[in-house]
Amino acid sequence: MDAQELLTISTPQRIALNPHFSRWTSHIRSGLADKTMAQALERFAAQGFAADLHELVNYELGADVEIYAAAQRHVARHAKAKASATNLVLVHPFYIFLSGGKALCQTKHKRSQLSTYAHTLTRVLNFAAASRKVQAIVFDTLHCYTALTSTYLERGLLADVGFTGYDDGIAQNEEDLQWLAQKHLFVAGGYNDLCLGDFLTSLEVLGASYTVVSDLVLQGPRYKYIATNPRNIRHDFGTVPKAMQCTSAEFLEQFSR
Repeated sequence: MDAQELLTISTPQRIALNPHFSRWTSHIRSGLADKTMAQALERFAAQGFAADLHELVNYELGADVEIYAAAQRHVARHAKAKASATNLVLVHPFYIFLSGGKALCQTKHKRSQLSTYAHTLTRVLNFAAASRKVQAIVFDTLHCYTALTSTYLERGLLADVGFTGYDDGIAQNEEDLQWLAQKHLFVAGGYNDLCLGDFLTSLEVLGASYTVVSDLVLQGPRYKYIATNPRNIRHDFGTVPKAMQCTSAEFLEQFSR
């Protein structure tokens, strides 16, 4: 995986999707471009589907039904998770590139942070792919998966993928979380206090043991500091203590021994 591959992604309308899902290119690009749930519901309403938030979140409207079924089959075909490995779980790690968030990084400072994030993510994923001790698992939206994450799964850079809701960090299949929560996890992704917060809240409810890789947590492009160690990493029950955080360098060192 090359960080430049992420940094050269332009807009949702110009993203080169995984060819496996090319028959739905227009629909997937529209899904990536949605900025709010209301905008997504309006788009489906224009196609003749009643505005139902529950169906939207769970991919039960329009073409999403067929695409979701195809994506689940694709995961089943390519996933190679090892029960013995330690899991690094990344929540929506590519969203900032795929959703047009990069365009909001107007300042030199933000562009530098985004580049640092892309290179750190690249280094960690390449390490995990070559390691017998640790494996990377992504929880992603349907549209991010069909656009890019599925390609990384095919390449063997990811061990497995689980799906979240349309615009949240809640796992679609709770059994995925229960399996992960059986041993200590390392977690990162975005955005802090939003989708990542949803996922961390679910782990808290399950009583899971986890460490957050802090410099792989995204704050979001609208903040002054979009990445690299947000001051407070949050979930619904409070903030993640510093004792439950590590840096990517510390993570790599631990599993390089």
